[in-house]
Amino acid sequence: MLNSSRSGSFACNVNAHNATLAKLCFERIERHIPQFNICNLPSSYLFDTEVTGIDEDVKRHVPLDLLYACQYWAAHLELGVGQNQEDQVNSLHGFLSERLLCCTG
Repeated sequence: MLNSSRSGSFACNVNAHNATLAKLCFERIERHIPQFNICNLPSSYLFDTEVTGIDEDVKRHVPLDLLYACQYWAAHLELGVGQNQEDQVNSLHGFLSERLLCCTG
């Protein structure tokens, strides 16, 4: 499947596939509303370990596709190097300048 000499036109270009997945991850993160305090935490000054029931809150408020996007965008971006570089740079710039602080808050 990953070897074009064996799979011909059905081969999967791993770099291109990961570049596409990275872009889709950024798009999914950008689409989510609300952008801040998605679990309705009582305070952003508390450590996760200080919030009672945080695991249940995350399961209830964070859709699985959003969780995936937040966990794996960097891996897909790294594995997609060399493909659609201008798109990757634009997506990464948008994420770092507009969304990163919302994700860490």
